[in-house]
Amino acid sequence: MSMKQTNRLKRAGAILCAGALIFSLFPTTLAAGSGPAESSNINKENYSRWSSPVTSYLYENESGGLTRVEYTGGQVVVENYDASFAFLDGRTIQPELPIWGGFFAGESYNFLVFGQSNAAESDSAEVIRVVKYDKDWNRLGAASLKGANTTIPFDAGSLRCDEYGDYLYIRTCHEMYTSSDGLNHQANLTMAVRQSDMTITDSFYDVMNISLGYVSHSFNQFILVDEDGKILALDHGDAYPRSAVMVGYYSNASTGKFSGSGYNWCWNMDLQTFAGSIGDNTTGASVGGLEETANGYVMTFNYDGVGGGGDRYVYFQYMDKATGKGKQYKLNDSAGSNTPVLAPTGLEGGYLLWNDKSGEILNYVTYDASGVPGDGVQTAAAPLSDCQPIPYGDGVVWYVTERSVPTFYTLDASGVAAHPLGAAEPEATPTPSATPSATPTPTPTPTPSATPTPEPEPGAFTDVPASAWYAEYVNAAVQAGLMKGVGSGQFNPTGIMSVAEVVTLTARLHAERSGKTVPAADGAWYQGAYTYCLQNGLFTASEVPLSTMGDSATRFQMADLMDRAVPESEKQAINSVPDGGVPDLRESDPYGDVVYRWYRAGITEGDQYGRFNGNSQISRAELATILCRLAGLTPRVGDKDLQPETTPTPAPTPTAIPTPTPTATPTPTPTPTPTPTPSQSVDYVAPELNFTTPVVTIYEHGTMLLSLVGADYRSISHDGITWVNESPDILALDTNRSRVTAKQVGVGYLTATKDGYTTRMTIHVVPSEDNIGISTIGILMRPGNTTTTELYVYSDTRFYGKDYTVEWSVDHPELLTMEEYTSSKGNPAVRFTALQCGDAVITCRVTLPDGSYTEDYCCVAIRPEE
Repeated sequence: MSMKQTNRLKRAGAILCAGALIFSLFPTTLAAGSGPAESSNINKENYSRWSSPVTSYLYENESGGLTRVEYTGGQVVVENYDASFAFLDGRTIQPELPIWGGFFAGESYNFLVFGQSNAAESDSAEVIRVVKYDKDWNRLGAASLKGANTTIPFDAGSLRCDEYGDYLYIRTCHEMYTSSDGLNHQANLTMAVRQSDMTITDSFYDVMNISLGYVSHSFNQFILVDEDGKILALDHGDAYPRSAVMVGYYSNASTGKFSGSGYNWCWNMDLQTFAGSIGDNTTGASVGGLEETANGYVMTFNYDGVGGGGDRYVYFQYMDKATGKGKQYKLNDSAGSNTPVLAPTGLEGGYLLWNDKSGEILNYVTYDASGVPGDGVQTAAAPLSDCQPIPYGDGVVWYVTERSVPTFYTLDASGVAAHPLGAAEPEATPTPSATPSATPTPTPTPTPSATPTPEPEPGAFTDVPASAWYAEYVNAAVQAGLMKGVGSGQFNPTGIMSVAEVVTLTARLHAERSGKTVPAADGAWYQGAYTYCLQNGLFTASEVPLSTMGDSATRFQMADLMDRAVPESEKQAINSVPDGGVPDLRESDPYGDVVYRWYRAGITEGDQYGRFNGNSQISRAELATILCRLAGLTPRVGDKDLQPETTPTPAPTPTAIPTPTPTATPTPTPTPTPTPTPSQSVDYVAPELNFTTPVVTIYEHGTMLLSLVGADYRSISHDGITWVNESPDILALDTNRSRVTAKQVGVGYLTATKDGYTTRMTIHVVPSEDNIGISTIGILMRPGNTTTTELYVYSDTRFYGKDYTVEWSVDHPELLTMEEYTSSKGNPAVRFTALQCGDAVITCRVTLPDGSYTEDYCCVAIRPEE
């Protein structure tokens, strides 16, 4: 079965293609939290005089679910939800500067923006920091704006971003240096950042006039880069000008600059001038959105018509791209509204939303690509928040909190639906029911210290199934007294570790290795362990202040502290890992020495791509694994030769059993085909051995880790595997680290044999200029489940910006149905539904008019319900 579609979008970004692989031996990307964070964002989109930075965001993630990003005061909460709005996992990120600016989900990266005051008006003081993360939330770099005529960033306004190619554009505001009248005035501020090296390529923050895009005071800011690279902005001004004003810069976004030569950088258009005196902060208006359609631009605001004190009416404005002509619509006859919000579903239109003055009744109307509102305003009982509604499914979605966890709201042709989270969500950590995961301080795991004898025997924890990858490590760590349960027969394997818990485990590990005892002490539950570490020289009070005990621990902190608890003699290298062998860290970087020592000693091997993800958090199950290896309770990664009689296996592996492998045609993979008919696949027999991605594309000189699963599709140990590289001219295989590197363009094959079962992997190696990607390259499904994958065309390929044809096909149409659609980001995509058990491969082929093409693959494993 195949489908074709032609793409004419001028830009398509790249969202972590390889990172979309959801299977790994040790899941180390987003550490799971115990439940959604509580907050209050209800009606925060509404403002009467000036706005404030947006705190709540949603974006559709690589697996087709939603990611919530929210600044909850002192921390940034990141949570993943599935397509049914069920909470999956979460983490927190500590702000790098004290003033919150905002968040932007780019095609390839995520960005957080922070700021700090500059009362001394120093031109060398950092006032805004833009921090770049990958889609797994590993920090990759930052750009700093210094001085910038700024005493307080983001003051009396907001911050919004858009991107084009390699450039991130930011529109925000600031309180400026003291002027000649002795006052600190407020205005907008615009900047551009090159994402590849996080260099600020343009910025404007001086006092000028509207011909340079300057608005003062500017009480709300929106920015948009359209499909052709035109940069547009919308501001709420109270003085120069006193209007809702739209500007369009003459520079193209592909240059990384919005400024021009001379004193005329942009055109401008007043959507609505406001009554009242120049500089009077009360305008009787609020500005709510700027979006693009296929034919033009749409904007929205409300206004009372008198410059303050009256009830506000909602206005919707359209400007045609070709002619520059506009049309304005007044949408409510009954007076009174909160700030309106635009919710596009794509370039063909979307919705205009607003709450009445009570903030409880939602009014909504559709609009089309020509900016024409639909007939009749509909209503529903639903509040808005400062979470911008995003396209999702066949409509839009946003979320609202009211001293609570999120309630998701969807709007489509059938109307508005509320999706409250069930009360059972935080069950993973029963203790901290008040604040499940938003605050890193909950004392779920600390409590075990208060109850030194956990009720269950090792292996009897109700939340640690015997089949879980971490079961062996959890049970060994508990048996050795290094870790304990959290009470009620649970271990809470997905709970996030705090600094206090890592300190306590460091003390226990050191005491266990040196024959000492960690004493009890008055005060906090961790006080005895903290004192023990100080007295034994494991760290100083300045290195680990008591005030940080409640913080979530990062992987870097964990490695740094626990490394000190084990003597050097127990950290001897058993693996060869050159500098640069850890993809996200150099040995000379902070913490690089200890991380490389751990990789070489086989204490850790990183995630499926070998990354350490040092700034991410760590779960209790993952830490149990580390503890067991540090304490010698379980074998280390790569030290199988130290086990009795198994020494010969690693070296002879490639040649030891070459003969079975040829006959080992990937028989396991075709096994699903004999059962095409039954929908529930009752008699289906799963292969006992399989690669998580049996077919992949990687790029010349690229590297990937290999992951194997059993019949239940759980990761299995690589002990005792016979690897065969069938294509040594194409691929280089590192059996010690289960890693493959592409040597040259071509098609290569690997086979793995274990316990009499063999599986085969096909690796397509393509030139770097053919580096397209799809959002999902490996997924496990159940019959009846539906999910999606979409195409990303990277800006450094020969396909970027060209008219290409996309063809989707599946090798086993009896296992999957496919439906073509365009994703919320405007990318070609397919939605596929599992019909019955088996293994299928979806192929995405991108073809240019000259007939040249490239492909990428999504491997789908459909297994019975457990």
